[in-house]
Amino acid sequence: MSEIKFTEEELKQVGDLQVKYNEITNKLGQLSIARLNVNKQLELLGDQEDGLHAELESTQGTEQKLLTVINKKYGPGQLDASTGIFTPSDQ
Repeated sequence: MSEIKFTEEELKQVGDLQVKYNEITNKLGQLSIARLNVNKQLELLGDQEDGLHAELESTQGTEQKLLTVINKKYGPGQLDASTGIFTPSDQ
């Protein structure tokens, strides 16, 4: 079987395809790295959110304890936090 030589146009087409595949491969790699970075950021945001949820629950517990102490001391009523004036409920 004798050798067959591609034409310049055919060689250019093959070369263009190789360049296109290389570009796609590079872009897929960049996209994969970007996805990894986004996932890391999402994980950090999730950790921060979990911490804030825990802090919220703790603050709510502190609030309940304070309300219990205030209700024992003053009875039920309304506090105007801006003036510090407590108005007892009519019970």
